Amino acid sequence: MEYHAQKIMKTTGKVQQYDYTLIYRRGARRIVLRYDVHGALHASAPYYTPKHEVERFILLSIPKLEKMRKPEASWQPGMELTLSGERITLAFDEHAGKPCLREGKLFVMPGSREEVSGRVKRYYHDATKKRVVPLVDRWCRKLGLTIGRISIRDSHRVWASCSRKGNLNFSLRCAGLGDEDLSYLVLHELDHRVNFNHGPLFHAFLDLHMPDWRLRERHLSAMQPRCDVFGGR
Repeated sequence: MEYHAQKIMKTTGKVQQYDYTLIYRRGARRIVLRYDVHGALHASAPYYTPKHEVERFILLSIPKLEKMRKPEASWQPGMELTLSGERITLAFDEHAGKPCLREGKLFVMPGSREEVSGRVKRYYHDATKKRVVPLVDRWCRKLGLTIGRISIRDSHRVWASCSRKGNLNFSLRCAGLGDEDLSYLVLHELDHRVNFNHGPLFHAFLDLHMPDWRLRERHLSAMQPRCDVFGGR
């Protein structure tokens, strides 16, 4: 799980029929392949890994890649979404001024794929802010901490981050998380107000205030593909 921007370098390439984006990451220990929701292939690798070695890894992974490939989001009625940890479905309502959740369905006005996904994205943005702000306030009061501003962003690979100035950023995809996962995510970021790293003191802080945090962190990783239906950066 990645929370804070690392020093990265990006490049693109193609091997056989596979176009890919290669990201070199400091601290990475192995080559990792994934598809985004638009079907684009991404590879991450440790710094100084030769490009030909990455491409050889892609070729050797072809059977796995074919199984990994996900269909592009349809943005049609019946499409599955995740909200507050629960499965819901997308539905159209020509009279829906704003998206509305009723009986396990999120009703939005029909339109093009871009229009529908944009309406759902704005709903997720507002839902994330509505849930995150009181959680942050609750934890800050309990821990005796202060923060800067809270921002909700359209971030794709990062759930949340905390700057050195104490500004908190949350992905709008957090709307898909259940209450326990979201509470852990807020605590994780507030931990960085005390320990701006992921060292022993950082983990001791989590052990003290949320002893089962490791289970929640693993669940966050499992939830990422369910919550990430928008694609993006």
